[in-house]
Amino acid sequence: RGSSLARRGRAEEALGCFERAIAVDRSAADPHRQAALCQLELGEPEAAAQLMGRATQLNPEPGYREAAAVEVYERGNALLTRGSRRPDKARYRLARYTFELALELSPAYVEAAKALSDVWENLGDTTQRDHYALLALRLRPAGS
Repeated sequence: RGSSLARRGRAEEALGCFERAIAVDRSAADPHRQAALCQLELGEPEAAAQLMGRATQLNPEPGYREAAAVEVYERGNALLTRGSRRPDKARYRLARYTFELALELSPAYVEAAKALSDVWENLGDTTQRDHYALLALRLRPAGS
């Protein structure tokens, strides 16, 4: 039920479902992960990071972390592309936290580093922009 609600953009209701699932089985990773994604949708990156950290403790498989990083990255992109008007500073700040979480989950995630460079450009911090642009270049495989 929570996943269905989340797909329909009803993050707050979905979060309630995932929180109930966590209460029933605190050792299940997926409800933590799904609750984290809902928290991102609701603009709560700190709560999302805490839940995602717990999810990856419960399922330490590298593939799980990487899949979670992709989902988090997609939420960041959605923040910057949804709606008809240009994103404001608040959305860029939230996207920053979202992309940082994606990079924390998968430290070699080139696209997350590039996205952070773009976000910092829009936030007016050229030092951070350059840092993440260089990181993206270092992460890119040789020959690409």
